[in-house]
Amino acid sequence: MTLLVRNEEDIVAENIRFHRALGVDSFIVMDNRSTDSTRNILKDLSRDIPIEYLHQPEDTYDQRTWVTQMARHAARDHGADWVINTDADEFWTPTEGGLKALLSRLDARTGTLAVKRHNAVVVTDSHDKLAGRSHPSLTTLFEAESRNNLGRPLPGKVLHRAIPDVSVAQGNHAVEGVPGETELAGDRLRILHFPHRTLGHYKQKIRLGGAAYARNDRLPKGLGATWRAHFAGLEDGTVDRFWQDIVHFAKDLRSGIRSGSLFHDDVVAAFLRA
Repeated sequence: MTLLVRNEEDIVAENIRFHRALGVDSFIVMDNRSTDSTRNILKDLSRDIPIEYLHQPEDTYDQRTWVTQMARHAARDHGADWVINTDADEFWTPTEGGLKALLSRLDARTGTLAVKRHNAVVVTDSHDKLAGRSHPSLTTLFEAESRNNLGRPLPGKVLHRAIPDVSVAQGNHAVEGVPGETELAGDRLRILHFPHRTLGHYKQKIRLGGAAYARNDRLPKGLGATWRAHFAGLEDGTVDRFWQDIVHFAKDLRSGIRSGSLFHDDVVAAFLRA
């Protein structure tokens, strides 16, 4: 599993411990200029879990180049059979068994497995929607059909057979150079996604990531559209209004469950609480 991280102290240990328990053999983690305790957390985890730590000092969010490097490294130097390129806020959750069992049952012709993402429901118990939060240790409700921050259908992610010359697209939504067919995971595997943990964390992420995108003159301006749009709206209240729109009052959740727009999954939370 490869991860590209920046200031993920609130979630990176949970991510690695969860996926390790599901059968991930080793992790390649590229730390892009973290200023919190992310690096120390990774160092502590590496005492018990195989983690290769890579430092990435550039501030251009050249994700496709960096993740491609890690994916190729996994194939060439780690002896990987399959590679999952993920973010710290994504938890790949099989509906039955572990990841290895799922992968062992795939057709030999399958080179890539496409997996749907479901955003965690952001909830507040108070009257202040700006106080809404989600976290993998707390949240057990998810959106059946998620949309990105611009209101468009949320794209999924892929895992792929390890190939030394694979190329990973910006956002980790697709790969090139992997022989075989792309299979849809369907209900066998889903990604529980926690991009909106607190408003403060989200603003910091947009501030850093949006500025990095602006500095990268190699990427088409159409890439990173959600980051760029919210970066431009940090100071005019756009992000606060967005946050208020996505937050649910706890008392209103039952209607979403009844309608089928929300679903319950406590696999991650139960693991982290154990």
